[in-house]
Amino acid sequence: MDNPISLNQNIAKESTSNIMDVHKKGTELFIGNLSLETVESDLLQLFSDCGKVIEVRIHRQIHVKKCYAFVRFQNKDHMRNALDKNGVTLKGRKLKITKSNENSTIFIGNIRKNWINEEVEIKVKRIVN
Repeated sequence: MDNPISLNQNIAKESTSNIMDVHKKGTELFIGNLSLETVESDLLQLFSDCGKVIEVRIHRQIHVKKCYAFVRFQNKDHMRNALDKNGVTLKGRKLKITKSNENSTIFIGNIRKNWINEEVEIKVKRIVN
C-alpha cells in the first residue's frame, strides 16, 4: 500500500496569499528511485541551490521497496534549475528527476461497492465543507 508522507512545514510559515502558489501548474517535479531512508530534509538540501521549495511529498511502498517524491517549487524557473540535478546520486541511488504529470485527480479508496456516484459526491462534500 502506498504510504504518503506530506511534510508542509514551509507552507505553514508562508502567508495565506503565498499558499496559493503551491497549486501553480508546471512547478512540480517527480523524483524517482529514492532510497527508502530519504526524508524531506534530504530533498530540501539537494535542491537548496535551485530556488525555493514550497512542498515535498514523499511516498513509500515498503512491500516493493519503492520510494519516490513530488517536489513543488515557487516558480517554473526554480523547477527548471532543479531538472539539471537529474542523474545525481542521493543515499547511494541515482535519481530520476522529471517534470510531474500534474493533474487534478484525487484517488478515494475503500468505497462501498453498492454506493452510486451521487452517494460518493455527498460524502466528499461533507468532508470538504
